[in-house]
Parts: sequence; structure tokens; C-alpha cells
Amino acid sequence: MTVRVGVCGAAGRMGKTILEVCSETDNVEIGAAIEYSGSSMIGVDAGEQAGIGNIGVAITDDISKVTDQFDVLIDFTVATSFTDNLEKCHAAGKGMVIGTTGLDDAQKELINKAAEDVPIVFAP
Repeated sequence: MTVRVGVCGAAGRMGKTILEVCSETDNVEIGAAIEYSGSSMIGVDAGEQAGIGNIGVAITDDISKVTDQFDVLIDFTVATSFTDNLEKCHAAGKGMVIGTTGLDDAQKELINKAAEDVPIVFAP
């Protein structure tokens, strides 16, 4: 079974590393790459900017447009954009791996509530 992964924060240091590891891992397919609105990386091939070659996945700033292209989202963004990503994944029934730091108690409670419905790994 192949798992389709979305990477949020795809142009950052950790995002590039995640893309590289996913590209080298059996049964893992990179399905989506997301960055913040206004990023100069919007529209750029995620693999090209990560140094792994063209993978045919353009970086987008609208997670809503790509929730059908991944099974699980790996989120290494900032606390201010995290809540929106969680809400959209939860609504779409998508699991998450969360490595975002600096979350407040209210955001952590949102994670707990979402985890009642979708699989979530939270590593602050």
C-alpha cells in the first residue's frame, strides 16, 4: 500500500529534508507540497526546490485545493498557520504528523479534539 504524503512547509529546511526522505522511501509518494501565501516558491516543483529533481508536484499556498492528493499531512510550519492546516485536514478526514513548535494550550486542545476523528502524531 502506497501512502500519499503532503508536506506543509515544503520549502523550509525541514520540509526539504522530509521531501528527500519521502522520495527515497518505498511505498511513500509525495502528493502535495504547501507553503505560505506570498512565498516565492508557489508554483515551483517541490522536488526541484528540494534538490531531488522534478517530481511533478507544484508547491501551492492553498491546502484546500490539494487535500485529495494526500493521505497524511506532515506539518512543519509556524504556530500562526498551523490551526488552519489542522482544521482543513480534520474536515477532509486526513491524518497529520505535527512537528510545529510554539503551539499554545488552545491549539493543543484542537489537536486533541481532532485526534478523536483522524490519526495524529504530535511531536512538539
